[in-house]
Amino acid sequence: MDPKLTSSFRLRTIARFWRYFRVGRIDLLGKQNLNLIPADKRVIIAVSHLTDFDMPAVISQLATQFDLIIANTALHHNFFQKPFLHLAMQLADKKNFLPVRYRETANHKKLGAFDSADFERMRSALERGKTLVIAAHNPAHGQLPPSGYGAAYLHQITPRSIILPVSVCFSQTPSRWNRANARITIQTPITLSPILHIERFAGLSGDYHQSRNRMGQEEERE
Repeated sequence: MDPKLTSSFRLRTIARFWRYFRVGRIDLLGKQNLNLIPADKRVIIAVSHLTDFDMPAVISQLATQFDLIIANTALHHNFFQKPFLHLAMQLADKKNFLPVRYRETANHKKLGAFDSADFERMRSALERGKTLVIAAHNPAHGQLPPSGYGAAYLHQITPRSIILPVSVCFSQTPSRWNRANARITIQTPITLSPILHIERFAGLSGDYHQSRNRMGQEEERE
């Protein structure tokens, strides 16, 4: 096995440990699609995010196939916000994770927020030869949430990149109290057509979120 194509020992060890205690049987489908990834491509793994178990399950299966770096919420990088997840991240080596900014809504719910600086760090990691894992959120009420277009945007700003969609389906709602079985499906890699003036999106998105935050603060005062 070529060590250049595997994740760090610490990340692989923690992923295996998590998989043993948190998930039952895992069926990995579509592994043949990995052979469709051109050797010169920078890979963005876009993972379904129906549950908080989706990404760890995928990491546990692909950490031996790719040198992974994971984009996760900045909350996990703060011990006082998420102590257990912060500790697990430290054990897996903090260098294998990239913090993604979040915003707090009017009702104090913390959601992902677009920050072009986050994506510049992700692009830099891809250019260093890392394979990036990012959440691909499902549409809600016909619209993508603010963090739902991350993989597409990153693909647009990163030369010679490709998106590898991966979906996860559990036999039951997973939790810390049950070990649900999982079916992970590696889909066909995709390349999106270039979006004209995609570089302008960073500024437009920032204006949008500032407007949404102001509206939320006004609603809270009322």
